Amino acid sequence: MVRRLSEGIRLGLLVPDEQLPSESDLADSFGVSAVTVREALTALRGQGLVITRRGRNGGSFVRDVPGGASAVLRERLREVSPSELRDLADHYVALSGTSALLAADRAGKQDIALIADGVAALERAVDADARRRAESRFHVELAAAAQSPRLTRAVIGMQAEVGPLLWLSAGTHAAQQDVLGKLRDVLAAVAAGDGPRARAVAGAHVYAALARASALQLTLLGEDPGGRVVTEPVGRLVDRVSRLCESTFAAVDGLRGVAEQLFLRASDGEPLRRADIEQIATVVRPVLEAEGTPLVGAGLVLAPGALADAEHWMEWWHRGPGGDAGVRRLRPVLDPAVENFYDYTVLPWFVIPRETGARHVTGPYVDRLCTEEYTLTFTVPLHVSHPGRGREYLGVVGADIVNSWLERRLLPLLHRVGQPAALVNAEGRVVVANEPSLVAGAVTHSTDVPALWSGRTGEGAVLHRLDGLPLGILVLDPGGR
Repeated sequence: MVRRLSEGIRLGLLVPDEQLPSESDLADSFGVSAVTVREALTALRGQGLVITRRGRNGGSFVRDVPGGASAVLRERLREVSPSELRDLADHYVALSGTSALLAADRAGKQDIALIADGVAALERAVDADARRRAESRFHVELAAAAQSPRLTRAVIGMQAEVGPLLWLSAGTHAAQQDVLGKLRDVLAAVAAGDGPRARAVAGAHVYAALARASALQLTLLGEDPGGRVVTEPVGRLVDRVSRLCESTFAAVDGLRGVAEQLFLRASDGEPLRRADIEQIATVVRPVLEAEGTPLVGAGLVLAPGALADAEHWMEWWHRGPGGDAGVRRLRPVLDPAVENFYDYTVLPWFVIPRETGARHVTGPYVDRLCTEEYTLTFTVPLHVSHPGRGREYLGVVGADIVNSWLERRLLPLLHRVGQPAALVNAEGRVVVANEPSLVAGAVTHSTDVPALWSGRTGEGAVLHRLDGLPLGILVLDPGGR
């Protein structure tokens, strides 16, 4: 409650001298007791954000906090990763574009007048807080004009989550004029009933805001604590990424050793059953619960027929989204006869170690089953040697790291390269970059990374491969800055 109210005040959502609801109303809104509300108001007074006045017209009022919104937003922009910010913007584009499309078909004269009022409020705005409020009002009125309660609720939610972050960087006169021009174009398209144009302009508006916010974010994330400009050779970055990967594979190798022992004990007797390999959880869970670990998922995925009582099986454990929901076992549908069967045997993190007999890093990719985020999966093949039968492939052992964790740790190092640079995989998909145009998860079509990977030279780019891994540091304009 304290955090939500303090952010609302600092972000300008609650304006100076605005009276807060009564203690009973606040308690109902937040679903807390009156005692909790009083404690929260005391904390807000201690932070200098709220003042309480006695008397007939008394109550708790918002205090003026000069520069508060900018400071809070900059800190929040540091906390969210570049790929998370891009993902939020993608969602926002879907909502805003759909609102504009439907509003062009469904809005009446009064709806259009309310949208126009939002544009007029932006024209009158004299400071950043007023511009953010006007921007928010425009998008909410646009959604309401679409005549969809669910869509309107979603837009309001996105405004609170990402809106202020996207508009933080619109501080220059040129940026402000760009925002105003695009909102006028959306209004004109809606008023003309031109849904496709309204959707296109609304989407372009959000993506333009994303480009500005991403540039500011990369500057913030690349700041040196001492304010110094530090340049380091690419080789040091390659070494750092290699160490991160080797540390992850060290954890995976430890799990593989445990799995091998389980199968070796059964090599001269009956085949293992599901109950026999469940004990690997006693090793996996502590690995995922270790303080400060970057691993969000780990376990064993078996080849078809490796167990006596299951054609397909996996013992995989993961931390919940955000890493704060505890460690739990993944339970996908592994019956091929069921419609939503999870056929892991066709996925790269399973196929490539099976075919090459070597360790592999897959990603970044959207892990819809486990992390629900951009993810890199580190896998190694699991083999057991049987006397007289040779080496048998049994599956893979692996671990997951979310892309946002890597971004926060590698961006400061990427900035020290002093040139546009990115960590990419073998097909040219970006893991993390110090350049807004190199979007995490996107393929670098402007540079032929597969050609560089095969040893051919390319104009304006150099690829520094990591030994034994499908990852490398791509540096653009190596002879430039």
